[in-house]
Amino acid sequence: MKNLLKLVCYICLFAAFCRYVSSCDKKPAETVVAASDSLSAADSLCINSQPKSIVYNLPCRVTDINPQKEGKALLVFFLHGGCKEHKLDNILDTKGNHLMWESANDSIKNYLGKKGIKAVVVEPVCSKADSWAGHAADIKQIADDYVASGIADASRIYITGTSDGGVGVFDIVNRYPDVFAAGISVGCSKRDAAVPVAHSAEHSGKNFDYMHRTEALDSLFANVRK
Repeated sequence: MKNLLKLVCYICLFAAFCRYVSSCDKKPAETVVAASDSLSAADSLCINSQPKSIVYNLPCRVTDINPQKEGKALLVFFLHGGCKEHKLDNILDTKGNHLMWESANDSIKNYLGKKGIKAVVVEPVCSKADSWAGHAADIKQIADDYVASGIADASRIYITGTSDGGVGVFDIVNRYPDVFAAGISVGCSKRDAAVPVAHSAEHSGKNFDYMHRTEALDSLFANVRK
């Protein structure tokens, strides 16, 4: 009988350990949203088990971080580089739209996850224009829908980008300064901005080191739009 009880205890401890390891390795939930041929599609995204209707006017990858947290989420856009090289046949293409080979976006997600910050990271694809300036209204539409749906905090919307995406950060915040709290622009020339935009001209291959720096992300997310 004692041996049986010991066996049961060992099994319970092993199961608890497995759950712990699984929770440590669990990645944020990612959703790939493909827009229709007309580039205007309403897709249902489930946040906190509550279906919310968000209109995506361009293909996006959406990552839900710490959804179990209470309250509204911080909303972050990441704009890829290589706008003239985009490919629509696979929005996770490692070369065509630079989503995967630029690890800067993963640094942002890891930072938010480790800090325990509830957030949604939206990575759109520059799919119908040669620059992000042509998608400014589309990105604003997504931000507006997240706020209207009650998912995102209107005072904590951020935009980041590398290379062509870095140029897009300046274009979009200057067009819609009442939407974004702050931004980070990497791998392009610096321009004046209507909201705080941290800038680094370095273009160090796939790493874009500036966005790997904790202090840079601390500074970004400390901004709250009034």
